[in-house]
Amino acid sequence: MEFDNVVETVTYYVTTYSFRLVAAILVFLIGKWIVGRLTHVFVKLLEKNKVEPTLIHFLENVVYYVLMVLVLVAVASQLGINTTSFLTIIGAAGLGVALALKDSLSNIASGVLLIFLRPFTVGDVVTVAGTTGKVEVINIFNTTINTLDNMRVTIPNNNITTDSITNLFINPTRRVDLVFGIGYGDDIPKAKQILNDLIQADTRILKDPGPHCRSF
Repeated sequence: MEFDNVVETVTYYVTTYSFRLVAAILVFLIGKWIVGRLTHVFVKLLEKNKVEPTLIHFLENVVYYVLMVLVLVAVASQLGINTTSFLTIIGAAGLGVALALKDSLSNIASGVLLIFLRPFTVGDVVTVAGTTGKVEVINIFNTTINTLDNMRVTIPNNNITTDSITNLFINPTRRVDLVFGIGYGDDIPKAKQILNDLIQADTRILKDPGPHCRSF
C-alpha cells in the first residue's frame, strides 16, 4: 500500500512538472523568437528614420534584453515560481547595478543626447571640455577627438554635455581675425593698403560680408 502511494505521488509530480517544464520551454522558445522579430522591426524603423548607427546598436540591446526579462518572468510563472518575488529581486539587483554604475549611466545618457540632438557630427571641428579638434568617433560612453596638434583625446560624454560646445564647422562662413604688428615709425596707411591689396587678391576671402582692416 505504501509503495502504491509512493508511485502515485511520483507519478503526480512527474506528470505535473513535466507539463510545466514543457510549457516553460515552449514559452521561452516562442518568446525568444517573438523578441527577435520585434527587435528586428524596431531596428528597421530606426534605420528608416536615419538614426545614428551607434544609438541603434545601443537601443537594440536595451530593447532585446528588456523583452527577454519579460519572457523569463513568463517562464518562471509557468514553472510555478512566485513572479512577484522574482520581479522584486530583479528590481533590487537593477537598483544596485544602477547605483554602482551611476557615472557610466550618466555617460550613456549624455551619449544618447549627443546622438539625438547632434550639436556636432563626426568630421566637425569643435571645442568641447577644453579640447579643440576634429571629431573622430561618437560612442555611447565617450567621444574621441583628434586635436589640431595631432593628439587623440577621449572625453567622457558627461563632461561634454555639462560644458559649453563650440562647433567651428556648423556655419558655412566664419570671421577670422588676424593681428599684424609693425614698427612705431612705420607708415600705417601704407601698411593698411598692402594688407587690403593682399586681401583683395585672395580668392578665398568673401566679398560679402567684406573684409575690414583697421589699426588700433
